[in-house]
Amino acid sequence: MIELYGEEEFRSMWEKWVDEFVRIHREEGGDICKKEVKAIQCPLLVLHGEKDPMVVNEHPHYIVENVPNSQ
Repeated sequence: MIELYGEEEFRSMWEKWVDEFVRIHREEGGDICKKEVKAIQCPLLVLHGEKDPMVVNEHPHYIVENVPNSQ
C-alpha cells in the first residue's frame, strides 16, 4: 500500500479507517453491515481468500447464511 499511495497518504487513509471503525464500534456495537446484508435480493457469489488478513472467515459465512440465493 505504501508503494501504491506513498507513506504519507497511506498513513492518512489508515488513520481515517481506524477512526471510522472505532466510531462504528462505539456507536453501532461494531455492526458494519448486518442490517444492509439482509436487504440484498439478487443472486450473490461470495469469494474470500483463506489467508485474507483483513476479513476474518466468519464474515463470508455470515453473508452466505443471511443472503437468499447466495453461495
